[in-house]
Amino acid sequence: MLCKKTGNNKGITYIEIILAVTIVTFVIMGFARMFLIHNVSVTSSRMHTLASNYAAHRMEEIKSYPYVLVSTTTFTTESEIFGGTKEFISDINIVEIKEGLKEAEVIVRWDELGEPRSFRIVSLIAEY
Repeated sequence: MLCKKTGNNKGITYIEIILAVTIVTFVIMGFARMFLIHNVSVTSSRMHTLASNYAAHRMEEIKSYPYVLVSTTTFTTESEIFGGTKEFISDINIVEIKEGLKEAEVIVRWDELGEPRSFRIVSLIAEY
């Protein structure tokens, strides 16, 4: 004969508690992972924006000189600190395309989470 339930079974069994804790743990782990991924992407976007601003700053600095003072050259500025805490390295290449026209290229490099990143901006400088 099968066991017959007797009385009013109020309360929660241990298996129900373990199951509820397991479900809540998985939900919390999902949210924690989501916040971690969000934080990494925000940091990455911030660094890309700072690099973009730094490259634009360097380009405007080059374009502020008269055409005759902008020499065709390549140089690197090491250990530039921009935006507070991170290091950016800028490579500047200036090439004469034809007489009266030069191409200026600024490449900003940095390391992010152990991986090299870069941002490049190019502009033309004309003698007029």
